[in-house]
Amino acid sequence: MGRAGVVRIVGLDVLRISRLIDADVLTLLRERGIVRGPVLLNGRRRCVEILVRPGTASSWPEMPWTRCVDAAVMLCPAPSMTSASGLHVDGRVWITPPGPAPTVTDANALAEAVATALARRVHLASARGHADQRRY
Repeated sequence: MGRAGVVRIVGLDVLRISRLIDADVLTLLRERGIVRGPVLLNGRRRCVEILVRPGTASSWPEMPWTRCVDAAVMLCPAPSMTSASGLHVDGRVWITPPGPAPTVTDANALAEAVATALARRVHLASARGHADQRRY
């Protein structure tokens, strides 16, 4: 399917959310009407990568299955390589592709959605009699 281009993310941070909770987090954002910036599914890292405002990495709370980094290097497919198109490059596909206007996802809304997704997961795990909390 081609190769993804290496892109050094400058002026933005990247939040990585494990596949274990990413669907819940993205659903919560949608249900809450939060505007999402670009969201990249990274199959090799088994996570989604969400662009957030600079400085988020230094203030991101310790939460399992998440990692926020600054000065990231990402392999990015063309914006046309979306989950809707069925096309992907190097295991990567845009869930929300970059658009003409620069947009990032609100980090506070993301933190709330991650906390809610984790709480639901802990509740389900404890209902089954076990808990699994790992840092991504």
